[in-house]
Amino acid sequence: MEVDKRLARIERHAAAAEEGKISVRCVEPVLVASVREILPTGQLCLLLDELKQYVRSQGEESDRELTIVWHSRADCDEEPSDIEVAIPVSKAIPHSRRVKIHQLPGVKEAACFTHRCDPYQSNCKASEALRAWMADEGYRPLETIPIREVYLTSDKDMYGRMRLAEAIVPIERA
Repeated sequence: MEVDKRLARIERHAAAAEEGKISVRCVEPVLVASVREILPTGQLCLLLDELKQYVRSQGEESDRELTIVWHSRADCDEEPSDIEVAIPVSKAIPHSRRVKIHQLPGVKEAACFTHRCDPYQSNCKASEALRAWMADEGYRPLETIPIREVYLTSDKDMYGRMRLAEAIVPIERA
C-alpha cells in the first residue's frame, strides 16, 4: 500500500514541467486544508507541522504536495510575512479553530517555473528567473492573486533539504 502511494506520487510528478523551464498554463482549483498566519519565514515549519498533524488526525494523508501561498512576503526572513500553508485533501473535513478547509482558487493564466530549492531558506532564485522572463515576454504579475509555491517532493521522499518545487505566478499581458 505504501509503495503504491509512493509510486503514484512519483508518476504524478514525472509529468511536471522540465526542471528550469518556464511555461504558461492554467492552474486548476484544489480542495485544501490550510493555516494562515503572519510570522517570520523561519517559523514556516511550525505552521507545516501543525497542519500535517491536523490533516492526519482527520484520516487524510499528510505527505501530499505542500503549497505555500505568499499573501505578502517580507524582504528578510526575520520580518513577518503573511503566509498560508496548504495540503490537498480528498474530501471536506471539519474545520478547526486554526485550520480552514477551502477551495484554493484556480488561475486562468500563470507563469510556472519548476526548480529545486529549500522552502525554509530565502535564497531561492525562482522569483528572479520569473521576473526576468515576464519582462522579456511582455507579462506582469496579476497583483490580485497571491504567488504560490508548490513543493512536489514530500518530506518522506526528500533526500537532503532540496525539493522539487513549482513557483506559480498569476500573470496578465503588460
